[in-house]
Amino acid sequence: EGWMEKEGGLWKSWKKRWFVLKCTSIFYFESEESKSFKGQLSLDNENVTISRCIHNESSKHLINIVSNDKKLRFHGNDEELNDWENHLKRKIECIKYLKEIRSANLTPCPKVILFSNDNSSNSFRFTNIFISKIEAICINTSLMYHKNIKYLSLRNTKLNDDSLKLLCPSLSENVILEYLDLSENFITKIGAKDISEAFLKDQNKIYSLKILVLNDNPIGDEGVVLLSDTLLGLNKNIFIDSLCLNNVNLGDFGGNYFISVIQKVI
Repeated sequence: EGWMEKEGGLWKSWKKRWFVLKCTSIFYFESEESKSFKGQLSLDNENVTISRCIHNESSKHLINIVSNDKKLRFHGNDEELNDWENHLKRKIECIKYLKEIRSANLTPCPKVILFSNDNSSNSFRFTNIFISKIEAICINTSLMYHKNIKYLSLRNTKLNDDSLKLLCPSLSENVILEYLDLSENFITKIGAKDISEAFLKDQNKIYSLKILVLNDNPIGDEGVVLLSDTLLGLNKNIFIDSLCLNNVNLGDFGGNYFISVIQKVI
């Protein structure tokens, strides 16, 4: 919630309005104390879109939301617009998640919903629960646009390579995550390759990841080689301190390669 300048509907003037993102809609009020809202826009719509643009006449930087035949445009500084864009995209993904889960007659995961609506926590644990592909998509969007999260645990969530691949786009985008626990899952060399490629995608980003825990996954020698090169050797935009690889079906070749990369780094 917060103050923003809203563009009028019929008359294209700009007025300060108090905006509130609640449930599946964004509301705006004349003042923070107002009991009734001046208007609202539902985000519970398959065709809802959010974009950034610059107003032709005033050169104001805007967020433009279109839902069915309704449109809402508001202006703020860059930090405010970034926050609103992040919150709105995460909210829309959560709405999609709930629709998909209910259409499949499944029970929503409370932790996924909580993470999607969390704006301030710097740590979150999805531990000892089942993360399906549907949940992975929602978590991916939430992580991509979460600006505070530094510790994330997905330990023992039955993640396989397919589910992990759906999470990897957020690893490419999120540059503040410092600790990621993916232990006790079903990640193979295919998942290790996806993790490696995620951090190689944008060489202009500097990642904050310091600890990656992959214990108790059947990664094997090929996966360990890929991770060693990317996280400990080749990639200069990530400076990881600890890559945990206990019980990952590591053979002599993978073990020796891992040691050789560490020796080069030291």
